[in-house]
Amino acid sequence: QPQSVESTSTAPARGGRVMWLICLAGSVIGVGYGAITLTYATSSPQEAAGMAIAMAFAVIPYVLARAIQELSR
Repeated sequence: QPQSVESTSTAPARGGRVMWLICLAGSVIGVGYGAITLTYATSSPQEAAGMAIAMAFAVIPYVLARAIQELSR
C-alpha cells in the first residue's frame, strides 16, 4: 500500500498565505480603482481601459497565488 508523505515544512504554507493576502489587497485596490474609474471617466474607452486595469489588479495576483499553491503540493 502506498503511504502518504506529509510535509513538515511550513515555508510553502507561509508563502501561500502571503500570496493570498496580496491577492486580497489586489482585489480591494481593484474595486477602488474601478469605482474611481466609473466616477471620473468621461468616455466609454476610458471606462473600458480603467476597468481592464481594475480587473488586472485582482486577476494577476489570483493567478500567481493559484500557481504557487499548485506548485507547492
